[in-house]
Amino acid sequence: MFFGALSQTQAAPKLTIKTDSENITVGQTFVAIIGANSDGVKVISFDVLTDFDKTTYELIEVLPYPRSLVAFDYDQNNFVPIIHNDKGTMEITLPPKDPSILEGRTVNGPIMKMVFKKVNEDQGFFRFRCQKDSVKESNIISSQAIDVIDCQANDYWGEYVQDPTPAFEIGPTGQDRRLTNGPNIYLEPLTDFMVNQTTTVIVGADSKGIPIISLDVVINFPTDLEVVSAKPVRGPEDGFKYDFNNFVPLIHNDMGKLEVTLPPDDPAVLKGTKAQGPLFAIVFKTKKESSGQIKIECQPDSVKESNILSSDAVDIISCKDNGVINIESIATKSGDADGDGKISLTDLGIWKTEFAAKVGTRADFNGDGEVDLADLGIWKTEFVK
Repeated sequence: MFFGALSQTQAAPKLTIKTDSENITVGQTFVAIIGANSDGVKVISFDVLTDFDKTTYELIEVLPYPRSLVAFDYDQNNFVPIIHNDKGTMEITLPPKDPSILEGRTVNGPIMKMVFKKVNEDQGFFRFRCQKDSVKESNIISSQAIDVIDCQANDYWGEYVQDPTPAFEIGPTGQDRRLTNGPNIYLEPLTDFMVNQTTTVIVGADSKGIPIISLDVVINFPTDLEVVSAKPVRGPEDGFKYDFNNFVPLIHNDMGKLEVTLPPDDPAVLKGTKAQGPLFAIVFKTKKESSGQIKIECQPDSVKESNILSSDAVDIISCKDNGVINIESIATKSGDADGDGKISLTDLGIWKTEFAAKVGTRADFNGDGEVDLADLGIWKTEFVK
């Protein structure tokens, strides 16, 4: 790992963590989004060393963040995490995509994802191991080759307690959603859009602390995409709870539209609850190489478009703050799980990981929404060609 002289800056660059679930149950998988906030300092690389409770969590895989949303443009072809579940550690170096560009850039947002599985009922922890200027621990390297990390500022996650004001929230284009002005519905893709493969997009809401009683969600998407499935996602324990039994999305792949109403779990409770977190997940299949947008259709007080209804039955949605995903689908060979244009043993390794964990879609080569033996057959066929 790379280090330099002690920084004299007063800034507090740090690493951050945000999970997609709370109150995680045994056997459940969840995603921890790892991010960075350089606090205005221009940086050129990161070293990340994490500790996690090995008796409570199993680290299934570590993935780069989608290129369209990642906060730091590092070399994803050299994304090589070292996982030690027996020790409860993970380490990785994120070098710049173009080493010749040394002026650096400021960073504030997500950089990668860690997929965990909870293996027992104990309470656990996750933290960044950090000692400034240490070659063996986490570093944030500035454009002057100085380790600028502020170890005390790094996020710490323990006993399932999530920071009520996290360092970042995924928003319309990956930016800090705390900068948005009003209640909104946001979109978060978990992987890049690749031809003949599936991509999961999380749909969530942030009511900005206002109690709400229901949501109407209308999403438009390019017809070169196809919705394979849409399923509820359980959000924070103190967040908005809707009736999962009446989750009935209307999917119009020929028109590129999905509509769904999320009524309250208990209609008798009219005081409403605050919303901040995931609502449901959409699995898209990219049918051919194309570009376009997935966006929340919105016009305040419109019965035909997206709404967020407060406990006073007032539509409080802020249309300008809603989510938009700009798509540039990436052509890929069938059997090419990592998108490097080759069919290799690395792709087989990705299939094995996702097949065993029952999570992930990079090895879903036939686009049916599942990673199974049929996908292994596709990889074998392409590998021997």
